[in-house]
Amino acid sequence: MQKKDATEALKEYMIANQPIYVQELYEYFRRNEPWLKESSLRWKIHKYAQEGIIYNKGKGMYYLQEKEMFSAEQTMKMQEIGKTIHRILPYTKFTIYGMEWLNALTIHHLYFDYTIIEVEVDALEAVFQIVKEKYSNVFLAPDRNIFSHYIVPGENNIIINRLYADAPLKKTKSGYYLPKLEKLLVDLYGENFLFPPLDRREADMILAAANQKYSLNITTLQRYMKKRHIDFDLENIIAEV
Repeated sequence: MQKKDATEALKEYMIANQPIYVQELYEYFRRNEPWLKESSLRWKIHKYAQEGIIYNKGKGMYYLQEKEMFSAEQTMKMQEIGKTIHRILPYTKFTIYGMEWLNALTIHHLYFDYTIIEVEVDALEAVFQIVKEKYSNVFLAPDRNIFSHYIVPGENNIIINRLYADAPLKKTKSGYYLPKLEKLLVDLYGENFLFPPLDRREADMILAAANQKYSLNITTLQRYMKKRHIDFDLENIIAEV
């Protein structure tokens, strides 16, 4: 089978049988390539997921990709900061993103121009020193009071916060990480003073809109909620496929 034929055949199979569990996908691929080892089967599933053909909604259930995959553009500033930190601290794990990433999901446009860097706790001070050497309006782990009194909208602020363990991230070619959509959505409920004028109702609306437009991994959402000790009525907010 040529690649195109194999992809089309998989799509037809998914349409007729979804949701498909991992073991069922193994059996499907083995019907055409019985010699494949489990490691090769995992790679094939990963490849089709990366290509946007299928997606894992959680609990080992795969669906045909009928929604968009969330992908946000990095600004030149974000890339510059990310590469600088990674060059100086190559073994430090951190993620970087911009406030504008959430604008596509909100009803009211968010006019707060800042970049958020999240880094492992033991490297917070080091990253703060690196970034503030080149940029102004850099704030280290601001609380609600500092945020409301000193962080001015439109000032190209840079917020440096702790990175929670096991946060859903994806690695860039430059070596640092970008947050997955599931991370951003859960964080709305835990640190929403970073996203004024959001309240709980607005966060619910953003989550529901994201689920309608993008493919979300429910297991990833639930796992990160538990890790952050954040609780919200996930099942009632999102529409089940």
